[in-house]
Amino acid sequence: MATDRPTVIASPANPLVKQALAVREGRRPEAGTAFIEGARLIDTALQAGVVVERLFTLDGSHPALAQAVLAAGGTVSVVTPAVLRRLTQTVTPQGTVAIVRRPAPEWPSSASLAVVLAGVADPGNAGTIIRAADAVGADLVVCAAGTVSPYNAKAVRASMGSLFHVPVVTADASEVLRRLRNLGLRLVLADAAGDTGYLQCDFRVPVAIVLGGEAAGAGQVWRQAADATVRIPIFGRAESLNVALAAAVLLYEARRQRLEL
Repeated sequence: MATDRPTVIASPANPLVKQALAVREGRRPEAGTAFIEGARLIDTALQAGVVVERLFTLDGSHPALAQAVLAAGGTVSVVTPAVLRRLTQTVTPQGTVAIVRRPAPEWPSSASLAVVLAGVADPGNAGTIIRAADAVGADLVVCAAGTVSPYNAKAVRASMGSLFHVPVVTADASEVLRRLRNLGLRLVLADAAGDTGYLQCDFRVPVAIVLGGEAAGAGQVWRQAADATVRIPIFGRAESLNVALAAAVLLYEARRQRLEL
């Protein structure tokens, strides 16, 4: 169990603060760490068995969380409000941030419902899709090449802790396709011009729902590999659905069909 000296970190130039900012901004991807913010999210990570390497907190803020981090072998650093504001990305800082060790990405040995993010660039959308996948009990989320890192700080916040509940792996398209086929999953690509309405698609079979990028959609490799393309109809004047909203619609339809078995 490690502890820092009780000295309060008062300068944003402190090396520990600089290291945390580098992780937050994605400048240390090789370090295998991620930046998370807020007591609830940090506690969720702890409860999921994620290693919290360092907690930054205000003096006297969230003492139970600080003790839990120390008990798990992490380090607690006390900072001033000004330093905490420098570390946080939210408008109203929640009094604590942390650097955590990323869980080792592992492909499951079996799966019946998976989600593939194929070029989803917006971290808020990526995190929300992970949250929706967790909500319906999906077995796997795959971030294919061209998709934002699921450990982007904004994506972590948008997932609301679901990132630590459902397996999330990252790989290039060729590996993703090979592994999904080995798992026996049918590939269903969401597309505004899809051949089949989503209510007519059979989601009861083992399936991987593929979602393309916000602007260009999925690339040609996914269109060629897809076993089916499905569309969600637009009844009003909206041009299209947000990719995260489309993911939630399809995932809940898949769950609804399975509940009727």
